[in-house]
Amino acid sequence: METLSLPVSVSLLHSNLVASDTTLAFVSNIKPNPQIHLLSLDSLKTPNLHNSLVKYKSEEEVLHINYLKVNNKWYLILGFYQSLQIWNEDGTRMLGYISKDEITGGDLETYFIGSCCCELINSIVVGSSKGSISILNISDERLCNFSTSLTLYGKNREPISVLCSYKSFVLSVSENGTGTFWNMEQKIELNSLDGPGVSATVGTNLKKFAIVGFGNGEVKVYNMKDKNILCNIWAHTRWITGICKHATRPIFITCAEDGFVNIWAIRNGEIETVSSKEYPHFLLTGVALSKDTAMIVTYDRSKLILEPL
Repeated sequence: METLSLPVSVSLLHSNLVASDTTLAFVSNIKPNPQIHLLSLDSLKTPNLHNSLVKYKSEEEVLHINYLKVNNKWYLILGFYQSLQIWNEDGTRMLGYISKDEITGGDLETYFIGSCCCELINSIVVGSSKGSISILNISDERLCNFSTSLTLYGKNREPISVLCSYKSFVLSVSENGTGTFWNMEQKIELNSLDGPGVSATVGTNLKKFAIVGFGNGEVKVYNMKDKNILCNIWAHTRWITGICKHATRPIFITCAEDGFVNIWAIRNGEIETVSSKEYPHFLLTGVALSKDTAMIVTYDRSKLILEPL
């Protein structure tokens, strides 16, 4: 295990470490206004980390952070109570600022807490606290037509906390654990699957599989092609706080409040445990992958843990 010193301590936020091909992003624990820090992945090989700040236009709490790749370009997604912001990969330019008035019609109780990329329609899809999903179109590196972006409501109106996608299909998983499949080309809800009755906390997709972690330590693997659940895994004993996938290998990593980082593989439709390691006395809040190195952050600590796979 190798550790690198971060310039600030890390906030307690689900999936509070996200990565593009070149950059890591996380939310700091600075009070009263947390900051969003970006680290160059190249700087992990040098004694001094290259750190920069995203000058986001809000004094609100950050509810959601994500990197999404659309049309071979990376976008940094930031969700707040009052707005959603889209930035370029290195956080130097804001490409879109969407107030919730533009999507929700001024519903003061709505906020955005999930996002994914729907590759077949080349759009960003965001989920809301009212159980709706909205399509944000991208054109010439600019998000446009927010006032006419399509918003869909399904039968389940619980807050959406996780979104995953495969081709034209999107899976939204809510705070009551219900999973709902959508066809974004036809813009319809397909079917819903009952969940464990606890909140979905993190999610990622590995080809046709959507992998979602929950507050009870369970991981559900959904088959996005068949619109069903492949399997349930009792992956952890406490709240799952981070998840990521490998770019080229059929493996994914989970971390949780129980202090464990677990590596899993999907082979021939079966889930296998690759390894499990405990980090005692740490509250893990996020995990990301860069090539064959896992990067882990912990709450209220200014350290980045590096573990080779």
